[in-house]
Amino acid sequence: MILAGLLLAGSLLTINGQASTVQAKSYGKAVTKIAGNGNYAIYHNVSSKGPSGKFTSTKYFKHGQIQSKESRSTKKGGKIIVDGRNVGWVSEKFFARNQISVANEVSLVKNSSYSFPTRDAINYATDAHGTAINPNKVHVSRKYVSTNPGKVTYSYGKAKAEVDIDVHDGDMASPSVTPKKDFKTTSTWNGGSKGSSRNWNSAHGYRSETTSNTFKSNGLTLRTRLFQPRFLSLGYGQAGDAMGQAGDAMGQVGVIPEGMTVNNGIFTTSLFTSNNSQYGHLVSYNLNALKSKYAAQNLTTMKWSTFKSYAKNIKVSPYIKLGHGQSLGSSSNYI
Repeated sequence: MILAGLLLAGSLLTINGQASTVQAKSYGKAVTKIAGNGNYAIYHNVSSKGPSGKFTSTKYFKHGQIQSKESRSTKKGGKIIVDGRNVGWVSEKFFARNQISVANEVSLVKNSSYSFPTRDAINYATDAHGTAINPNKVHVSRKYVSTNPGKVTYSYGKAKAEVDIDVHDGDMASPSVTPKKDFKTTSTWNGGSKGSSRNWNSAHGYRSETTSNTFKSNGLTLRTRLFQPRFLSLGYGQAGDAMGQAGDAMGQVGVIPEGMTVNNGIFTTSLFTSNNSQYGHLVSYNLNALKSKYAAQNLTTMKWSTFKSYAKNIKVSPYIKLGHGQSLGSSSNYI
């Protein structure tokens, strides 16, 4: 069995994995792992005899950004980072291996001037070790779909998937909701973090915020509900899975937020690594469980029991095509 070290996005906990000699593989920079459906034990240590020091379960961390910088072959199974925090050693069986996840369905309006890149339907693809791979490496039966509908197959190694792409005339399209009237017009503030953040600026060393904000205008009142962590992963230059775009690595979650939506206490935002990217992550925070406005900024330093609770209530999507990511909406079933 191969054990992988687990890094959870947003927090970094030092864990000693020192033991007797065992065959090890170091990645130098972290690779992104995709969680599977099962629950597995996480251990403090691993040796040639296998893992030891069981202290928690993957059930708290399967929705986070999972990264790894090291794996070891033992009798029982590597080391993971979750939301940026070193967590411990876990069996490779925890990861979704040899899998491709694609959209359940794709519906396009017929447009002879536009061709849909079929790889944009990929949520993630993994190799035999559960490591996320660049979607450009996935073989597709059709690279683009424009006016002719049909089935597209996807393959990478032993992983396979398919999706039916529908193409229809747009004549029948109509709004499903009637726009509401009588909204008031108001003005927002000018400037970015320098004007709206007391601590999060170069003059103050980008420290965590400790005081919330209130904005009022023409009957509208906005109050801070949550300060996000800077990263929900390892930081700049620490992810090795570059995507070939400027500043892009699918392992890095943050630091540029774009759109946001809230539904029944679930706050979702889109995060990008650069202003030029059309690929990024969706991150959802369960505000019903995360009561503090400030604590999420400190995932790497909060006590372990609090981190487990936060990791369970923060969900990070795979690295997907989001476009500009500025217009988001959500319901109980969809984002």
